[in-house]
Amino acid sequence: MNLNQLLGDFRPILDRSIGSGITLKRDLATDLWNCRVDPVQAEMALLNIIANARDALDGTGEITITTRNAVLPEDGGVARLEPGEYVVLSIRDNGPGIDPGAVDKIFEPFFTTKEMGKGAGLGLAMVYGFVRQSGGLATVRNLNGGGAEFSLYFPRASGAVERKTAGPIAPHAGGAERVLMVEDQREVGELGRTILEDLGYDVVLVNSARAALDTLRQDSEFRLLFTDILMPGGMNGVTLAQSVRRDYPHTAVLLTTGFADEAIDEGSRSFELIRKPYRRNELNDRIRAVLDKPGART
Repeated sequence: MNLNQLLGDFRPILDRSIGSGITLKRDLATDLWNCRVDPVQAEMALLNIIANARDALDGTGEITITTRNAVLPEDGGVARLEPGEYVVLSIRDNGPGIDPGAVDKIFEPFFTTKEMGKGAGLGLAMVYGFVRQSGGLATVRNLNGGGAEFSLYFPRASGAVERKTAGPIAPHAGGAERVLMVEDQREVGELGRTILEDLGYDVVLVNSARAALDTLRQDSEFRLLFTDILMPGGMNGVTLAQSVRRDYPHTAVLLTTGFADEAIDEGSRSFELIRKPYRRNELNDRIRAVLDKPGART
């Protein structure tokens, strides 16, 4: 696939995720090579880094995304990377930068520079793991004059067929319904919410089943509950879905999970399910199938 094409497809979501006070710039190589990378995981990694840059800027500043080709020589280059041809995706901001004592720890699981309750520290570790599984490397450095730069190196895929750029998603009838989304992983939740809002849905995002029930007690006018299955806090998504089906029969349910079948509770099989990671078109099609099927609650 070509990362420039992915950035073009993903642009509306990125623009919506940064806030009105931050400028998002792009400096993309015109002759960018193809690379073999999972597009959904690449989108989530990009959104994760963008979210970290946005938080560092505290509402005002610039984020710049660049792409380039790189040939790493035998006698130098990037540590822990084999010599060869790579496609490099970089995200830099003009914020305060990263504490020098934290730079070498930034990709470690459960390490976070954010205050308690605002990050579990798993996001960047997951980004690092995804890039390494793709045969590349994620790096970070502070910039002279302020700011930080994350760079993702992906091996070039010689002879790979370029993915066609996706056109605008055709709107489906009734795509403005209210959706209550439940997701305990912040980056996954932000990605899901921005996808849904980009499709036209009115979304409220909460991070636990208990918070979802509290929301419904105050405002029950949701057409769809879209919830992860496995969550902390003593109540999982299946139990939540069963409660909603009983107490709010006008609200349809769509479950999601990234785990294998054997990890799914038998009770979930009475609800519609979409697997993570999901693409925009796939998610929209599944939601429309749930809301528009004959006999669906109204």
